[in-house]
Amino acid sequence: MIDSINYSLIPNEEFYAFDIGVLNLFDGKNLEGTGIEVFVKKAVDASAPFANAFKRESKNPFTEKSAQSDSLRGECHIAFRNYVEACSHRNKPGYHDASVKIMEIIRKHGWSAAHLGRKTETTVINSTVSEIREKCQNELTVLSAAEWLNELDTAEKAHEAVEKEGVTPPQNSGPTLTETRPAVVNALRSLFNMMSLQYEVTKNAVLADYAKSINELITQTMATVKANATKADKKKNSGTSNTETGK
Repeated sequence: MIDSINYSLIPNEEFYAFDIGVLNLFDGKNLEGTGIEVFVKKAVDASAPFANAFKRESKNPFTEKSAQSDSLRGECHIAFRNYVEACSHRNKPGYHDASVKIMEIIRKHGWSAAHLGRKTETTVINSTVSEIREKCQNELTVLSAAEWLNELDTAEKAHEAVEKEGVTPPQNSGPTLTETRPAVVNALRSLFNMMSLQYEVTKNAVLADYAKSINELITQTMATVKANATKADKKKNSGTSNTETGK
């Protein structure tokens, strides 16, 4: 009834807009007989701390610093990935095989790491760097790609250092986005699941209307996320393509 949605792919700004959009559908409405009243209330209660954290952190200088370091590591991942891929097309002994071996590792851990949630991206980059260093020293030498990998590793470590700075927020600042978002995700999942179960039993037309509106929000949100990711990817690629093809 409710379309599936991968919350981990949605940045906080888009997730905040989606959450507000869902809650607005139910605001002031008579939900008697739908069986979802309790779940809507839980979603509202879980969303309040997240909304406060979003408004607070959007004004926090740390947020911009974190976003910049996150963007840089994403650019470095794309630069390394695209350089290795470009090398696979070179007519030079050893290049193709070396590139394919490294690309297999990148794909295994996450080809589009820059489009994942921040924690997932950290795991993907660290795992990728670690395995390539362990298994592909010869291949890195053949492609002269060690410097590209080092830049990625350095950017990742720099981002982790920035994130560490923000682990302990100023006193009395309140819960963070990282702390409050999981509760909202769980509350929305529970609400959507209950809507589907209730509709399956009752065929309540009101639930069907809500589901239609929520699915429209999901489609709009994912389209925005995809468009922003594509725009960012094109911007990053345009800044690295000349360097990559010139190697």
